[in-house]
Amino acid sequence: MIWLRVGNVSAAVIEELLRTSVDTVDRFVSSDEESFLVLSRLH
Repeated sequence: MIWLRVGNVSAAVIEELLRTSVDTVDRFVSSDEESFLVLSRLH
C-alpha cells in the first residue's frame, strides 16, 4: 500500500511527487518485508 499524504492537491502535484519518488517506490515494491509506504510533499 502506498499512501500519498498530500491533502487536496492537483494531479500535477501528485505526478511530480510520484516522479521524484520513483527510486523509493521501486525499492518499496522490490522489498519482501515492507508493506506500507508513505509519500508526502515537502512544503
